[in-house]
This record gives sequence, C-alpha cells and structure tokens, in this order.
Amino acid sequence: MREGIALKKNSNLAASFKLGASAVALLAIVGASSAALAQNEDLETVVVTGFRASLEKALDIKRNSLDSSDSILAEDIAKFPDMNVSESLQRIPGVALNRESGEGREITVRGLGAQFTRVLINGVEAIATVGSQDVSTSNPGSGAGGTNRGRGFDFNVFASDLFTALKVSKSNSASLEEGSLGATVQLQTARPFDHPGFILTTSAQAGYQSLAGSINPRFAALVSNTFLGGRVGFLFSGAYGTTNTLEEGTSSVRWMSQLSNSVYNPTVGITASTNQFGSVAGTTCPSTVTLAAPGPAACVAADSAFRPRFPRYDIVSTHSKRLGLTGSLQWQPDDKTLFTVDGLFADFAQERNENYLEANAFSVGSTGTNANYVVGTTTYHASSLGVRTINLLTYATGTPGVTADSTGALMATPTMISGTATNVGLRAEHRLDHLDTRFMQITVDGTHEFSDTFKTHLLVGWSESHHRNPVQATLAMDLGCTGAGAAAVYTCGGVGSTTDPYAFDYSQGNMPMLHLGAVSPNASWFLSNLRERQEFASNSYRSVATDFEWKANKEVTITGGFDHRNFGYNTLETRRSTGGTGELATIPDNIRAVDINSYVKNVSLKGIDVPAGSTTSWNVPDLDKAATAISLWDQTVFPLNKAAGYGATGTVRENDFAGWIQAAWDTEVAGMSFRGDAGVRYVQTSMHSLGYTLVGTTITPVDGKNVYHDWLPAANLVLAPWDDFQIRFDASYALTRPNLGGMLPTGSVSVSGANATASVGNPKIPPMRSKNLDMAFEWYYGKGSLISIAGFWKHLDNFVQSAQSAGNWTTNPWGWTAERFVGACGGTGTDWSTITNATCQSQGGSNMNWTYSYSASVKGAPLYGTEINWQQQFYFLPDPFSNFGLLANYTYVQAQQKYFDTAGKLLMQADLNNMSRNSYNGTVYYDDEVFQARLTGAFRSHYLIDPNITTNYNNYGIFVKSSFNLDASTSYKVNEKLMFTFDAMNLTNQASNIYADKFAQRSYQFHKTGQVFYFGVKYNY
Repeated sequence: MREGIALKKNSNLAASFKLGASAVALLAIVGASSAALAQNEDLETVVVTGFRASLEKALDIKRNSLDSSDSILAEDIAKFPDMNVSESLQRIPGVALNRESGEGREITVRGLGAQFTRVLINGVEAIATVGSQDVSTSNPGSGAGGTNRGRGFDFNVFASDLFTALKVSKSNSASLEEGSLGATVQLQTARPFDHPGFILTTSAQAGYQSLAGSINPRFAALVSNTFLGGRVGFLFSGAYGTTNTLEEGTSSVRWMSQLSNSVYNPTVGITASTNQFGSVAGTTCPSTVTLAAPGPAACVAADSAFRPRFPRYDIVSTHSKRLGLTGSLQWQPDDKTLFTVDGLFADFAQERNENYLEANAFSVGSTGTNANYVVGTTTYHASSLGVRTINLLTYATGTPGVTADSTGALMATPTMISGTATNVGLRAEHRLDHLDTRFMQITVDGTHEFSDTFKTHLLVGWSESHHRNPVQATLAMDLGCTGAGAAAVYTCGGVGSTTDPYAFDYSQGNMPMLHLGAVSPNASWFLSNLRERQEFASNSYRSVATDFEWKANKEVTITGGFDHRNFGYNTLETRRSTGGTGELATIPDNIRAVDINSYVKNVSLKGIDVPAGSTTSWNVPDLDKAATAISLWDQTVFPLNKAAGYGATGTVRENDFAGWIQAAWDTEVAGMSFRGDAGVRYVQTSMHSLGYTLVGTTITPVDGKNVYHDWLPAANLVLAPWDDFQIRFDASYALTRPNLGGMLPTGSVSVSGANATASVGNPKIPPMRSKNLDMAFEWYYGKGSLISIAGFWKHLDNFVQSAQSAGNWTTNPWGWTAERFVGACGGTGTDWSTITNATCQSQGGSNMNWTYSYSASVKGAPLYGTEINWQQQFYFLPDPFSNFGLLANYTYVQAQQKYFDTAGKLLMQADLNNMSRNSYNGTVYYDDEVFQARLTGAFRSHYLIDPNITTNYNNYGIFVKSSFNLDASTSYKVNEKLMFTFDAMNLTNQASNIYADKFAQRSYQFHKTGQVFYFGVKYNY
C-alpha cells in the first residue's frame, strides 16, 4: 500500500514538472509574438468590434479587478457569444459544464459543483431549478436526477439573448455576499443607458437537430430609448424558442449480483439468498442457498458475477419551450444620482416522453411477483417473471471490478459482459413528464454621490422560482403470464428458446446488443405497474443591501454596508396512495381487466447505431390512449395525495443578516503599483425547517431550528512589478450553506419500483466552511493578449455527505418500529401479512432489504489545483491572418474525500462529487468586422456523481465518462443593419456516458442527442 501511495505522489510530481515545462515553452512563444507586436506601431490605432472587441473589454475588466475573476460580454446589442449562458461560462478557466439532453445546465468551478456556486442576477442572489430524468449528470448534491431540490442553479432556464455580461469571481471579498466555496457568478441584463438613443434589434433562427430531424425556431427582440437629454431611459427585450430533442441509447439501471442482497464470503459464496438463476449451462440451481449449502460451482460462479439489472434500450423525446422577458427603467435626475429598476421573467416548459424495453427479470428476486384480480366471478392470475425462472445457457465474463466483502476488504468480482438465456421476463415502459419552471425577479437599484468623496448605494430585490412537475406518470407492461387460474397451476413464459435465445452482449462497445429471442407460447403481456406522482419545488429571495464608499484620501477608500436576505424553500410531492403513507402499487381489478392492446403504441430506435442482431422496435403502453381506455387522469379513479409523498414535503426558511467593512488602496511600493482590498464580513444565519415524520402510523409535522454565525475575513492583493505584468494573491475564509433536502426534519420510508429506502433529515447540519488561498501571475503582453498561471488551494474544514447502510427493517439506525415499514409496503400496523406492495412481497416482506440514509457532516479534505490561461490576438501577422485569435485554458484539480456509511464505516475514498481532475477549453476565431467565425472545443475528464456502494448494489461508485464537445459559430455582416448567422453545436455527437464501478467501468447509461445546427438573421433598425 505504501509503495502505491509513493508512486502516486511521484506521478503527480512528474505531471507538475511537465506542466511547468510546457508553461515555460508557452512563455517563450508568447514572448516572440509580443516582440513582433511591439515592432508594429500602427496597430495601436486599430479599432475592433464584434467578438474580438468583447474579448478585449473582458480582459480589461479582469486586469483592473482586485479579485480573481473572468468576464464574458455581449459582442453586440442583444447578441451574446454563445447559444447558452452556461456554454459561455465553460470558456472561463476552471469552469466545467454539466449537460442535460445535450444542452448546458449546471457548472462546476475548480472542482466544486453547482451547490457550491452562487448566482447573482442584476446584483441579487437567485436560484432557478428544473427537473430531469432519474439518471442525470447534474445535481449530485441533492440526489442525481429528478427534481432539483438543492441549491444548484440551472442555467438552461434562461435564453442567452437576455444577458449582456457575466462575471465569475473565483475568490471572495468582504463586500461580496457570502455563500460560495466555488465561485460567484454575476449575470447582467441589458439597460437603456448601456446604448443611449433609440435602438431596435431583432433576430430569428431556425434550428435543426440531426437525431430528431426537427426544425426548432428561436426569436429575440430588443427595443430601447432614452429621453429628456438622456436622463430617462427604458428598455424591453424578449426571447422565445422551441426545441425538439431526441435521445437514444441504453441504460442498465445499475449492475447487481448476489452481493447486492446478501452477505458475501469470498471463499464460500453468499448467505440465505433466493436471488439466483434457475439453471446455468444445464445445471439446475437450488431455490435457496446458504453458506453451508452454496450450490453447484457453476451456479455460484454465475450468480456471483455482476449482471445488468435492467439491460435495456432507451428512447427519450423532449419538447421544450423557453420564454424570456426583461425590462429596465433608468432615471438620472442629476449627475450624482441614478435609479434603476430591472425586471426579469423566464418560463421553461418541457414535455418529456421516455420509452424503454428492458429484461427486468434479471433484477426481480425468486420466481417473480404474483397478483390475483377478480373480474365478475372469475379470478385471474398475473405474474412477472424473476431471475429464478431464467435458464442461463451461456455467458462470458470480462474485467473484474472491485467491491467490498462482509469485512470491508476490497476484492475482485467478475462482470458478466454477455449471455444467452431462455424464459426471460420483459418489461416495456412509457413515462410522461410535464415540467415547467417559472422565474420572476424585480430589483431596484439607487446610487447617490453626496460629495466627491462619499456616496451611498441601495439595492432591493425580489425573486422567485417555481418548478412544477404536475404530470409524472409511468405505465409498464410485463411479459409473463395472465389468465384465469391460480398461481400454483398457471404456466408462465418469457422470451428465448434454445434455438433463438434471449441475448445481451456488452463487449462490442458503448451500445450493447440486446436480442429478445423467441416468445414462449405461454407468455402474455399485462399491465404490471401504474405510477402517478406530482413534484413541486419553489425558491424565493427577498434581499436588501445598503453600502457606502468613502475616499479617505487619494490612495485609500473605505467601504462598508449591511445586507439582509430572507430565503424560502418549499417542496411538495403527491403520489397514488393507499389512503395512508404507502404508495399504491396495486392496480384495480377493472383496470387490469382492460385489454392491454387497446392502449399500446410502437416505438423504434432511429438514429443510433446498434450491433447486428439487436431488437430495435417494440410496443409500449401509450399514456395518451390510456387516458381514454382506463381514465388515467381521473383522480376519482386514481387519487393522489400528500400522505404517500410526505418524505419529500416540507419547507425551509433562512434569514441571513450581515455587516461588512473593507479598505481598498491603490498606491506604489518600491516603484511598483500595489492595489488591493482587505476586510471582514460578519454573518448570522437562522434557519427554521418544517417536515413530516411518522409517529406510529400517523403523519406528524416536525420542525427543526439552527442558528450559526461566522466571521469571514478576505484580502485581495495585486502587485505590478512592471506595467504589463502583475501578481495576484487572494486569501479568504468562506462558507456554503448545506443542501436543502437534507435539512428537512423528515423521517420517511418508501418503496418505489424495486427500491426500498428510509431516510432522516438533519436540520442541524452545519454549513461547509473552507480556507482559501489563490495566487496568479498575469502577463498582458499585447492588445487583447494574456498568459496567466494560477494556483489555488482550499481546505474544506467539513463536508456534508449522504451516509448510508442497508439491512432488513430491524437494522434501521434509528430504532424505528415495524409500522413505518409495513405501512410503506401497503400494510397495516405491524402485521407483515397485510402488505400489498408486489415488490415487498417478492423480496420477502419482513426480510426484505432496505437502504438507510441521512445527511452528515464529516471531516473535509484539501483541494488544490492549477490554471493556465492563454489569450492571443495575431495582430503581428500579415493580412488576413492578423484577424485570427486564440483562447486556450487548462485546469488541474485534486481533492480526495472519505465517504462513510451510517455506522461510520469507510465505504471508499475518492474524488469529490462532480470534480473532474482535468479540463481544458480552446477557441480559434477569425474576426474582420464583417465576417466572424470560431471553433470551440471543451474537454472534461471523468467525474464521480454517486460514491455510495450500498445504494449502487456494491458497485464502486457511479461516474461520468470523459467528454469532448466541439461547437462552431459564424456570422456575416452585410451592413450595419443586417447580419446572417450560423451556429453548430455538438459536432462530435458527444454522448452522455455514465458507468458503474471505478475499476470495471460497467455501462450505466449511454445516450446520444445528435448535432444541432442554427441558421439565423439579425436586423438592427
């Protein structure tokens, strides 16, 4: 072990040496270009516009700022450089992008995910959240996927046309409101005084997504004018667009073996499990195995290998509508006073359809699930097949993964990468989501100069974000058996015969071969699952801040102020219910009796390549047809209530009071320019949360409170040994408040599909705090050109994580009695014989396995890294090459965190959630004021989204694979009024590629969305 650690340190040292050598070489190249630039005196008179001009202005802002920050500006009125704000942000050093359905959604800054980043819009903090598929690369801080119930900001709510500037501050100052360990992102909408006089600009674009084959329109307009000699101005802008996205691919819904539901002994096998194949290569496997009787060797070998739980194909279509409106009114009654009122409205609505074909029998214990229903006087039997019915004919294993045995030691476990089988149960699913996020904000900003040395500023703001998921419905039909008779006498069948077996093969690349095989004559499809839910999440801010600025003398300025923020968070979930706390999983007899063929549709993979022999077309239940056939949306037939969703229902209220004082200076030391600021912020946070828990079988409200205060010092120093070179140093102590879902004082138990979970909230979770140091060397060696090397170090004093363990209900860490668990399974009291949930029944009732989780604060770890940034304009080259330029940056981040279970046992030591160790971005551009073109590539190395082994069936973490995205943009200006544009995104057709287990890299999800192209025209009046 020590040798391995030493080798790791040496490899890091070697990497650092190579990085330093590369930087020296780069400096030499830049020095040569700088010398050539200095020889051309005529270049000083060049005036540039467009993309190049926006880069130069942003570089001036960076150079003159005291903190470590980077900016991106609009290159023209109502023309932001990128199609999506978050995609602009990824061009900034240290920023990596999380994508959702091919579009940027959240950001990670210097290895810290969205929950560590604060966003200010027009100077006021705001949160906007959306929903996603259950498997998501975003929002890992609050549970990857589904409704964003965390503090992470979802940038895809907003059209980029609404903003004129963004700034990312990667260091802190006393004057900057607290709450960020990663970065503070400031977004600015347009204002009339930005461009005095009358302005009218409009744009229209038509987009095409290659996979969906759809036309997607976008429109934007801005009108602005100033009056009364420029003393009054108004501005209005709007943007609207629709998008049709098609995702195709595969997912496994994790990988499992008998390790997932039993204790493993590496020398004997598994204990007391019924989760094994019926036969393996002709050898019959016992129905139950124990340590004393593990069964034949062939069965033990196959059952102990990791197999895909739900080997399946996925088709996801999403229709999106995005509307954005801004308004601004400015009044300057005199030269010393300015008032601004800004308003912002955004609405992001989606309709998402998910269609799946999966062999769910690989995940269902025993011989499957049984249900009886009565129609008239006849009793019918329906059965979904389980793993005990599967006859595994052949299989192959691949690279072993690593998991933990009963002692916590790591050991190798093979992966079943291919197999053929008979009598395999299938499931076809259709899920429909209606999602909508509505964001509203109003800010009032006033500044008055009482004298040349003293001025005051007042900012009042209100913002709300309401995310609604009023329709979240799933219909699933299983291939097993259904008909008159009893379970004991009725013969069931699946797919696969000895001459045409069911087959899966993950050895041929990212897309597996999935072949259904022959259908048994005894098999039939029936409605097996009907799930309806609603989810809502709202965030609101009420903010007021006042500050002053006093120029004590020519060199020193004193600033200070007070601010107060009232933050509110509400979340609500409803589900089909038994009338109590259990989610209703049973299907009414009259509904199950309806012919399934009256509400099915056919779906097919269209644009993604699959291996030869794959099944690419199948039937799924049709939710639209089901609305008529089985009255799906009629709540008198399928009632929804809050009781079954009590664990995801609650409120959080935070009040933050802060005061700060800061001194800034601009002087000389030993003939060198020396600028900086130093100050301290005091903040008190009081939190009150309300949630729900069970007392016996009664849902009971419970509240929690927490109060804490912090002194947050910060200093930013800039020393310029000569005019074009400066050294920047920043030091601060910072905090990020804990994620919202974990603060609810809930105690909930739920069963969803095959997952049985119990969790407890913790309103006493402390904020995450860190000590931060940054140092950068910046050389502005030519117009619009820069090379900088920065190092950063953060010591995370503590880290909030979800601790987990597993076992039957008697092992729950909180001493809960059986009522909660029986109730979640649709039963009453403590009597397990009354449970109605098919999952609970198939998994053994009182012996079924539950996953227990809660949020806990554990000891943090150091985070450190390096950023290299190079911006180069090639003025010194002959035409037309003088119009070319280059942007390039590279970031390396390192941070190891220990992850524990509820008993304090170390599960794994791995990178921080959402942290990529390596990321880089490069843009090559051409801009001659008439024609502009650029090509941007962004790379992000793999990163962790879920460290917990228990919930992931003993896989060693869930990771997102490395990605490289290539985008292009061009424009041609016919004259000062008319411009044509062309944009292309995802030219590499980069997939969302998620895998399970750090070592084996088992396929978890692989989705492609295709390339996107936009043709447009822009007109200025």
